[in-house]
Amino acid sequence: MALAGLLVLLSLAFWQWQRAAEKQTLRDREQSRAGLAALDWQGMRALGEDVADRPVRLQGRFDDRFLVALDNQLRKGRAGQEVFAVFHAADGRQAVLVNLGWQPSDRQGGPAIRRQVPAVSEIIGVADLPPAYVVAGAPQRERGLWRAGRIEPAHWAQYWQLPLLAWTVRLSPEVPGGYLRDWAPRTTQRMGPDQHRGYAVQWLALALAWCLCWWAFWRHAASGEER
Repeated sequence: MALAGLLVLLSLAFWQWQRAAEKQTLRDREQSRAGLAALDWQGMRALGEDVADRPVRLQGRFDDRFLVALDNQLRKGRAGQEVFAVFHAADGRQAVLVNLGWQPSDRQGGPAIRRQVPAVSEIIGVADLPPAYVVAGAPQRERGLWRAGRIEPAHWAQYWQLPLLAWTVRLSPEVPGGYLRDWAPRTTQRMGPDQHRGYAVQWLALALAWCLCWWAFWRHAASGEER
């Protein structure tokens, strides 16, 4: 029991330390790429899969026929959705899902989600790779809009028969129209590397306390047997 408990506490400490390293890597990448020149469709295609956090400037048009809301997105304790729309390249040979921003949940007294898309022929923003976590349930059609627990470009490319790219775009607040686009806090910033390191130290402290408790127990037991 003593050894099992120690291994569990040490594994939790190691896991938090790994998470700290991952968050630091993501933060460093985000900061290092923030000042890079914005890329167009061709420039992004040349990067292959290394597109996360790259600034983009794309020519084309929005299509309000293809909208999907990412459910359960919180802002300052309020439930809401982030609304994605399809943006077609000018030549029509590729398209990308663009995050238009956040709005309060229309299921909890919030306004109905508008089906308007920005009336622009050029967008600027930052490329994003959708997380690979698994959610329960498939996308559902509700109140005239698709709702999903995560964004899967491959799924929508097949369903809508569109040449969607594997990455998405977080639309810049400078582009008029859309929804709330403060993009803060980002997922990587809600719990930073220092917080994970702090939790790792706490688990290590608990592991030490666990060992001391068992050491005291064994000493007490041994002294009882001697008597």
